[in-house]
Amino acid sequence: MTSYGAIFLGADDQKLQLSRNLGDALAVIVKAIWPHNTVKQVERSAGVPPISAKNVVNGVAGGALVTKFVRSRQLVADDHWDIWIELGRQIFGEDLSEYEERKLNELLEVTEHAKANLVRLRERRLALAQSAGRANHLGLGLVAEPIGRRARERRNFADGVGAEAAQNLDEPTSNHGGTE
Repeated sequence: MTSYGAIFLGADDQKLQLSRNLGDALAVIVKAIWPHNTVKQVERSAGVPPISAKNVVNGVAGGALVTKFVRSRQLVADDHWDIWIELGRQIFGEDLSEYEERKLNELLEVTEHAKANLVRLRERRLALAQSAGRANHLGLGLVAEPIGRRARERRNFADGVGAEAAQNLDEPTSNHGGTE
């Protein structure tokens, strides 16, 4: 069975369970704002008919009615952002600051993991370089030097004739077509 919460909320769908739908969340909020005569207060505040105000209070308001209510609060009380934030807290079980703190902690955890990986990679690179240096020092030939045409000629020549003759390859010849 697929957990669809994991698709929307990430791999750990137990972290945040949806606790209410939008209509229920708004009902909780308006009842907190107006504990008495709630239907009448919603009706006046949002400028909606009595049946719509009753739907808000009973938690069966649709998206259009929720939007109308919040927009009306912007004009009347300028607490529309507070209502949106509270709606998020009612629906998701955490407020905006808790969400931001959780996301920042996740970023810090990822950053610490990346730093630890970087330290391990640097240590590994250093250990490999030291190991290769010891191997090269012992003449095992494990460290490959950059090989260009002249370096290959020098190495091949040295293998066949000797180190002294290989050094002569580095000396430019002054005889450009002259007789010797």
